[in-house]
Amino acid sequence: MRAIYLICSFVFFVGCKPILNDNQKELCFSEKKENPHAFANTIFKESEYNYLKPLNCLLLNEDYYREIDAIDFYYQTLLTFSSFANDSLVYFDTYSKRFKSERKNNQYKFDTLKIIDGKIFIINKAKNERVIMFNEQHYRTNQRFFLKSLLQDFKELGYNYLALEAADNTNFRENYILNHEEGFYLNEPNFANLVAEALKLGFKIKSYESNISCVESKNCYNFRDSIQALNLNKILKDDKEAKIIVLAGGSHIYEKSSRNKNMAQYFRELTGINPFTVDQISLVDNCTNNNSFYYQANSNFDIKSPSVILTEDDSIYEYDNRVDLSLIYPLNNQQNWMFEDKSVVEIKLKKQYNRLVFQVFNRKNSQKIPVFNKVLYSTDSTLKLYLEQGEYFYVVKDENDKIFIKKNFKIHH
Repeated sequence: MRAIYLICSFVFFVGCKPILNDNQKELCFSEKKENPHAFANTIFKESEYNYLKPLNCLLLNEDYYREIDAIDFYYQTLLTFSSFANDSLVYFDTYSKRFKSERKNNQYKFDTLKIIDGKIFIINKAKNERVIMFNEQHYRTNQRFFLKSLLQDFKELGYNYLALEAADNTNFRENYILNHEEGFYLNEPNFANLVAEALKLGFKIKSYESNISCVESKNCYNFRDSIQALNLNKILKDDKEAKIIVLAGGSHIYEKSSRNKNMAQYFRELTGINPFTVDQISLVDNCTNNNSFYYQANSNFDIKSPSVILTEDDSIYEYDNRVDLSLIYPLNNQQNWMFEDKSVVEIKLKKQYNRLVFQVFNRKNSQKIPVFNKVLYSTDSTLKLYLEQGEYFYVVKDENDKIFIKKNFKIHH
């Protein structure tokens, strides 16, 4: 990138901060600068959805958000936008800053426990359910990938709705081509791929987020979750044959709470249906996780893919009594499960690109959201892409949409 170079410090993670010239700095300012998410999202839209630009502008303003005591919100926003662009160096550096903790040394016994593949277990369990709820951390994109891998099996079991907290559009239809206005998180490639796959399989996509402003309620969290439950209940009222997969953020699927009542609790009260709830956010590798149970379980069972821990009588091990199932993910260096049933193509880069974004698009439709993103560093000379068979093209470009290379390619079995 012209006039941009990097200051990188190599400690445990690599921290990289772009240095921008005065003209580029002007492009980063926004009237909503006090709110880091609004600041970055405004830039994202004004740049016509360039994935690198809001990320660079956030990095430039870290000191500002520390000064106004908004650093945690800033880190959360930076995690989100680095996950959108798939900038692994910024992502892990930000994670280490936001979640500083020391790992506890509690010791656990696993001699009466065992594991089973999570996909096999969940699909078998879903045979006798009508509503199954998953949660996610909005910056953990592999959790969307896992849900996508279940869709074909869910469809064969008669599930016909995918309900999304994150979607804004309520009029998804067959052969619908996603654009950038369907919902903020649907701009992340794995989320867009999830929706595209669901539409291809014939699922009806429903948004259940509350679109009513909380004005008079004393507890806006409860208000929001109650409206979410009402919207999900409407799906059941409108279609007596509905079987629903729900994807929510964080605690909304918790069936017990100490203070705020959650969507899943309201839903059960409204419908009389006890949803099967799958937590994906507790037993994950986050590089600063103080959850010794997670690391000891991975070491003991050598977990290779999202799995379920069972007791010796084949009951689900109760890690968290707020949900029916706590899915355990493998360590970050054991992500090969994401490449199953995929074709691979190797892309060799003829030049070194430092902090440019590599994007893959499907040539057969006009979807504007990439199917794959990656921020390139000078060490990236060869990329392995694991994608569905089809016709694609890739581009390498900078934050001002200057294209350095564009090339068509095919993937076939």
